[in-house]
Amino acid sequence: MNTDIITPETLSNSVIAVPPLARDADLNVCATENTKIIRHLEAGGIRTLLYGGNAVFYHIALAEYAGTLAMLQEQAGSDTTVVPSVGPAYGTSM
Repeated sequence: MNTDIITPETLSNSVIAVPPLARDADLNVCATENTKIIRHLEAGGIRTLLYGGNAVFYHIALAEYAGTLAMLQEQAGSDTTVVPSVGPAYGTSM
């Protein structure tokens, strides 16, 4: 995952994708399916992933927050920027 400072130039180099956050049948975050989504987007040249409303990221439980961020960091390519957002229900994320 790209950890460089995000600049206007960084953002202008890619469409900003807002992917869903895949979960399995037990509603746990699914690394396998999220990796498929990330690879598909990267194959299309997308290098900025914003996890927000489509991922219902602002409702993620504190217990799964760190693990989800670690999974996204591991699965994203070295030149892909991942932005985990917190939406209008930000109080539930912490």
